[in-house]
Amino acid sequence: YPASTLPQIIKIFIEKNAESIAISSWLTMILFALAWMVYGTVHKQWPIVISNFLWIVSYVAVVGGYMLYG
Repeated sequence: YPASTLPQIIKIFIEKNAESIAISSWLTMILFALAWMVYGTVHKQWPIVISNFLWIVSYVAVVGGYMLYG
């Protein structure tokens, strides 16, 4: 679930530290979620589109925290 990344997001923004984040992993997850979102859009599978959009939002929050505090 996208909410599973909330502890990581909260930790980054409360501690203002993202040095322990492997940015390449998060960017890879964004890439795969985008691919699934495209697949869902092409095949009109809206649950796939919506769920992967939510994943992307949570991944972008982590990457944004890394850009600010990493």
